[in-house]
Amino acid sequence: MSAGEQFVDYYEVLGVVIDASDAEIRQAYLGLAKRHHPDAGGSHKRMETLNRAYDTLRQEEKRRAYDLLHQVHTGTRSLQYRASGDAPIAEGSLDGLSDAEIDAFVNEAFATASALKTKEPPFKEKARTVLRRRKKKR
Repeated sequence: MSAGEQFVDYYEVLGVVIDASDAEIRQAYLGLAKRHHPDAGGSHKRMETLNRAYDTLRQEEKRRAYDLLHQVHTGTRSLQYRASGDAPIAEGSLDGLSDAEIDAFVNEAFATASALKTKEPPFKEKARTVLRRRKKKR
C-alpha cells in the first residue's frame, strides 16, 4: 500500500464477518458481483475492488497475511515484524505466518502499488500528443 493509498477493509467491502467461511465469502462476492458488474449498470472501480477483495480473502495464504494488516489497521494488534538487530520475533507471535508468506504479501503489495504508479496518461494528455504529431506532419 503506498503512502497516499487508504487501507480498504475487504470484509466490509464484501459485507461478511471476519471469521466468515470460504463459502460465505464466495456467496457474498457472487451476489455483489451480479449487482455491481459494469454490464449490469455498476461501476468498473467498484467491481475492481470486489475482485481484489475476493481474490485476497479466498486464498488462505493471502487471507492470513491480510488479516494481520487488518488487525493493525483496526487497532486490534500492533505490528512488530522484526525485533532490534533483525532477529526474528518469537515464533507464533505473527499467527503462524512464515517470513516467506509475509514477504510474498509485501512484494505483491509493492507490485500493485508500482502498477498503479505507471498508469497510462489521461485521455486529455494522449489527445494533445496526437494533435501535436499531426501538426508536425503538415
